[in-house]
Amino acid sequence: MITSSTGAVFQSLGYTKLLFKTGLINSLITIIAITIGILYKDISVVAMNVTIAYMLHFFIAYYVLVKYGLENNYLEFIKKMIPDFIVVLITSVALFIATLVQIDGLIFSILYKGTICLTAFTLGLFVTKQHTMVLHLVRGKKLRSGKQFDIGL
Repeated sequence: MITSSTGAVFQSLGYTKLLFKTGLINSLITIIAITIGILYKDISVVAMNVTIAYMLHFFIAYYVLVKYGLENNYLEFIKKMIPDFIVVLITSVALFIATLVQIDGLIFSILYKGTICLTAFTLGLFVTKQHTMVLHLVRGKKLRSGKQFDIGL
């Protein structure tokens, strides 16, 4: 999924060779991650390794795209994503804590974890002050930068 979103940008910039090289690196990382998981003979290790591989794919694909494709500063790109990382961290910690509580019944468990996830995500938006951007997106209003967001509703 990560390389599919960057792939269109690579192609539109005419950097298909960079896209190919990035794909090769990411494929190699995925194969190594799966192989290590198989050697441990534990599906949880395979799942964790694939998750880590996909996270690495994100950083590698966007590093190559931003640094070489767009010729911009990668650290500036990462700095702009810090609020998003904070929201993910808050939501992940809340969901991890939620898994420690055992609830009988699939429906009740889904409702409980879904409520925890939505609450943590909303809290993360308020902590990082991104809730204002979401409200502007929903209302279709202009942000301070003067840009118009239209979500097509």
